[in-house]
Amino acid sequence: MAQPNGDVIFVYKDKFGESFICKLNSAGAIDNTFGVASGSNAISSGNSFAVNDAVQSGNHFISCGRINLVAGIASFSTTGFEVTSFGASGYTTIPSAGSTFHCIEVQADGKLVMGGELSNFATVSRVLPNGTIDTSFGTNGTMSLSPTVGQTYLKLFGIAIESNGKIILTGEKTYSNNIVRSYTVRLNSNGTLDATFGTGGAVELTLPYDFSGTNRVMPYTGNSYILSGSAYMTSGSSDFLVIKLNSNGTYDASFGASSGYSTFNMQGHELSEGLQTIRWTDPRWRLYIQLQHSNQYLCEYTPFKSQRLYGCKLWK
Repeated sequence: MAQPNGDVIFVYKDKFGESFICKLNSAGAIDNTFGVASGSNAISSGNSFAVNDAVQSGNHFISCGRINLVAGIASFSTTGFEVTSFGASGYTTIPSAGSTFHCIEVQADGKLVMGGELSNFATVSRVLPNGTIDTSFGTNGTMSLSPTVGQTYLKLFGIAIESNGKIILTGEKTYSNNIVRSYTVRLNSNGTLDATFGTGGAVELTLPYDFSGTNRVMPYTGNSYILSGSAYMTSGSSDFLVIKLNSNGTYDASFGASSGYSTFNMQGHELSEGLQTIRWTDPRWRLYIQLQHSNQYLCEYTPFKSQRLYGCKLWK
């Protein structure tokens, strides 16, 4: 999360599974004034916390994930310490949302929306700015999406809030034959499905791959959406996948090399679930791509008929 002065706040998990919130200054050096241990602070406070995503809400940083095996969120100040006025001493858990939250976003009114996982169900929950459950959303703060016959589970990994208050989430739907397809859903601001999007509020994309999951979604110009993820055949390597949808959930046929989507590989490396979009501009956007074997790329991509990469840089 970039700050106005150029500092960067981020969260991560170490090799032992412990989660931390950290700060780098504008020069990329660790800010030793942040937290309690050389620019970082463990996200624990007596709880077992596995963090998956984070967002900035005013002067607070909200991380989401799993707290003591339950979906939960935690709030931290600009100095790296828990905001004890948030939720219950800095934390909120929502058992009805399942075992973890995969993604989080903040609304214009300060409310926080999270995409979670309950067994084989996908869940969406909302809390008020102070961390208490928003009972006006869904059923007591949570709505759920269940797989149908022949499907094993749904997962939602990416979330965005539109200017009109609607909520769009993307992820994947897995079938009993292990075929995985991109799945995107749009909700009204009260947590009900938006019937004007796709079929009954959801879009399942059938692409010519065994796996075609998406894990990031961003509203784009003209009330359209860009989805990013990965695609592969069981016998081959993973490719980066980018899709453009119209506001009603149909493919934008003018986009990409395949009438609505494009794929490309990264020098033979396989993509992992760490792929995410970090900044969007017009007509380009920047992509942060986490590859297997700890390789990382920062790229720029142009959303036109012919796919192109600009300034792709590799870190190891």
